[in-house]
Amino acid sequence: MEPDPRGIERLGAEIARAHDALLDGRSAAERAASRRRLVAAATEPSRPTRTTARVATAALAAAAAVAAVVWWIRPAAEPTAGPAPAPPAAERWLAAPADAPLEVTLPDETRLSLAASGRVRLAGPAAEAQRIVLEAGALRAKMPAGTGRRWRVAAGPFEVWVTGTEFTVAWDPAAERFSIELHEGAVRVLGPLLADGRELTAGQTLRVYGRERLELIERSAAREPPAGPAPVAPPAAPPAPAGPSPAAPVAPEPSAGPAPEAPVEPTAPVPAPPPVVRPPAAPGWEELALARRYPEALAAARGVGLDRLCASLSASSLSRLADVARYAREADDATRLLDCLRRRFPGTPAAAEAAFTYGRVVADVRGNALAATAWFELYLQESPDGPLAREALGRLLEMYDRLGNAPAARRAAERYLRRFPDGAHAALARRLAEP
Repeated sequence: MEPDPRGIERLGAEIARAHDALLDGRSAAERAASRRRLVAAATEPSRPTRTTARVATAALAAAAAVAAVVWWIRPAAEPTAGPAPAPPAAERWLAAPADAPLEVTLPDETRLSLAASGRVRLAGPAAEAQRIVLEAGALRAKMPAGTGRRWRVAAGPFEVWVTGTEFTVAWDPAAERFSIELHEGAVRVLGPLLADGRELTAGQTLRVYGRERLELIERSAAREPPAGPAPVAPPAAPPAPAGPSPAAPVAPEPSAGPAPEAPVEPTAPVPAPPPVVRPPAAPGWEELALARRYPEALAAARGVGLDRLCASLSASSLSRLADVARYAREADDATRLLDCLRRRFPGTPAAAEAAFTYGRVVADVRGNALAATAWFELYLQESPDGPLAREALGRLLEMYDRLGNAPAARRAAERYLRRFPDGAHAALARRLAEP
């Protein structure tokens, strides 16, 4: 009976995973190359003899057992002062209650304060740094300097590189809004609209709104408001005319002409009439979108005319308007705007990102997982190293898992783990990659 090649492949994969653990000190590229060589060697077709097949299978099983023993007896990395913490799990989820923050102190004295309703995932140590994944909400973190430990804080498509510092980072996945305020130290932020990354120092705040615009705010010392103009006193009453005062009032002589006007006492100046107050103009769709009033924003855009906006808006504004329609759960308007963007700006990064957004619309609004896979794959074809590659691969995992397509899910999981072994979807990818 011939050996089952799938069994040999599974054994080869187990050896490769153990082998990866022994190569922690090497770079990610070296580990990946070594793993490919090992899996290739383990899964190479055997000779068509039963004896050779049995020997190969036994050798693979023995090698996997040895690798597993070596993995489990490895010493723990980086002991910390104080009581020894429990062995770290692969990941640890933290969720703050809806009405109070959650305070956590890690063994290295890193302090985390998660705002109410926030969610984070401690992804465990990677080869190059400790990782925290902010799923939603706001997180204030204080990492002690001088420990030599590096941190990576991921929030959606953004990543913050940290050594020792204190900062507050926030991520709203629905609005795709990211912000970070640096209180002490320095960090480097990578993600959409940031090209090769942005260095931030204490006192700076960075805000990114979707893929449309970003703001960098410098904190300055509070200043006294400038003094306004001195108040103007009302004009004084004119002086009384010189001369003796009459001893008694004298009745005027009657005359044929008009009677002279009686003297008028000076009075305070008459105030100017109040300015005419006109009702404010109705807010436009962009203003309503910034206020997260998405159905109203879409209604305002329809009032202008979607065809007119499709023909006149820039690529970034079209992308923002498509997001407004997506948040309002109006799939037809969203896909119409995305089709327009890809037609007017073919071959651009904005067109590729429109394919990713199209996948989100058909997956999250229409519930069509099969159609969504085609759009996520299209984004990866048009922008394989783009800023949303990690998110696109992660969504592919979700869609194939939802469809029950195990072979496609396994292939996508292996792609994800090769490129993003510590990404937000790494746990799902490891589960789907299992034979």
